Amino acid sequence: MEGTVHVVFRLRRDGTVADVWLKSPSGRALLDREALETIRRAEPMPVIPTELPDQLNILLPIAFDVPK
Repeated sequence: MEGTVHVVFRLRRDGTVADVWLKSPSGRALLDREALETIRRAEPMPVIPTELPDQLNILLPIAFDVPK
């Protein structure tokens, strides 16, 4: 199974994820779920520097490819 999922997540200053959602699903439910879980498992992420806003919305493409 291959595909690319575009995930958006809202990151709080302390590195925790406030919300995560699909911007562009892959068309495969398994890949879409795994992309969302990938973001959740990455917590806590690095803290946001003080010169940036308290929360950031980040768009991340996640590609699932079978090695050739």
